[in-house]
Amino acid sequence: WRQAGDIVMPAAFFLMLATVFAIAMQGRVTAEAGTGVIWVGALLSLFLASPSLYQQELRDGMLEQLFLQMQSFEIYVLIRTVLLCVLTGVPLLLCVPIGMMFLGLSWQVLPVLMPALLIGIAATCALMSFAASVMLGYGQAPLVRIGIVLPMCIPVVIFGVAASQENAQALGWLAAYFFLLLPVTVWAGSQAIRAQLAES
Repeated sequence: WRQAGDIVMPAAFFLMLATVFAIAMQGRVTAEAGTGVIWVGALLSLFLASPSLYQQELRDGMLEQLFLQMQSFEIYVLIRTVLLCVLTGVPLLLCVPIGMMFLGLSWQVLPVLMPALLIGIAATCALMSFAASVMLGYGQAPLVRIGIVLPMCIPVVIFGVAASQENAQALGWLAAYFFLLLPVTVWAGSQAIRAQLAES
């Protein structure tokens, strides 16, 4: 990552969103509403995490070199997806207990909420990496990226919120959705980058 703001911004936005919601509700936040705020806030925060993903490498010519040298370009896309997940997801997860404190959620929710959020963040990062590869060469276009990712994030929110309420079946569906998304987004993202490099 070239800018520390790419790492700090999602976590800061998440805390700001949790604070604003808690103030607006004047401390009267139900467990279900608070869990929903945590999920929506976390996923919206990730939309800020990858505006320049792959763009700098394209400008530097690194993508073209990797394209010529690597037989499996999917490995590079997978590595970048994992880095996106680690560098943005870990700070975000560390901020979740603070957000829970702002919203007045019980600490008993934490052991159930964190594993579900971990899977949800990983799935969203895979989608963001795919959207960034599709938009490569067309600028950041945040609204277009959100339009690509948002419909596919709906199952993440639905299964994630249900899993955070101790629904083991929903957690299983969330994990299955992630394991379906990861290979598809990595393959499709690598193909989108190849197409962009072939045109340039």
